[in-house]
Amino acid sequence: MADAEGTPPRRIAWVTGASRGVGRGVAVALGQAGWVVYVTARSSADGRTGHLPGTVEQTADAVTAAGGLGVAVKCDHRDDAAVRAVAARITADHGRLDLLVNNAWAGYERLNAGGWQEWNAPFWEQPLELFDAMFSGGVRAHYVAAAVTAPLLIATPQSLVVTVSVAVPETEQHAFGAAYAMAKTADDRLALAAAIQLGEHGVASVAVHPDWVRTEGCCSSRTRWTCPHRSRPKESGGPSPRWPATRR
Repeated sequence: MADAEGTPPRRIAWVTGASRGVGRGVAVALGQAGWVVYVTARSSADGRTGHLPGTVEQTADAVTAAGGLGVAVKCDHRDDAAVRAVAARITADHGRLDLLVNNAWAGYERLNAGGWQEWNAPFWEQPLELFDAMFSGGVRAHYVAAAVTAPLLIATPQSLVVTVSVAVPETEQHAFGAAYAMAKTADDRLALAAAIQLGEHGVASVAVHPDWVRTEGCCSSRTRWTCPHRSRPKESGGPSPRWPATRR
């Protein structure tokens, strides 16, 4: 269907974990392509989850300023009812979902707060809460978002699920913690399983591995990431959390 001006309707996206970092970059890039973008995360004008900047309202405003339409929704992706409510809202508002970007990730919170030693400790010395954050606030959150939006994605021709992950080659396992490697491998497997099962209904699913990205967490003074872009000013052009998007 075309709108009143005869132009194609805006595509609809839901980007989880989009108050900052990769999620924010993806959302704004979609805005530049004219998409309606539902932005979800826990950090909002009512309060942030830590010291890092960024809220869902700020990202939604940036999406709109870029040429799209940003919709901010505070959502804890560990709360299944809250996730279902967002899916229901998108269904009621538009009756379609062209793109789900699974980016919510609570696995870096302790690291961003200064927990460098525990991050690099052997798995038996790491707090179990670190494992729980990666799975409940990461892998499971991605699974739930994909599951509750599956009917809407299936009803939308040429829809897509993107799961943001990290490549963990066997030859580089020594560089990753056990919980982190397990979570990212699980995300990749989720993307593959979704590609097979949703693919039967015309929905594509992929995992993307952005590698190093100059996010707020990467460049935070409270972390010790050996990020190659940490010392560069924002204007220097190092990789930033943006994702090319086009109208389909």
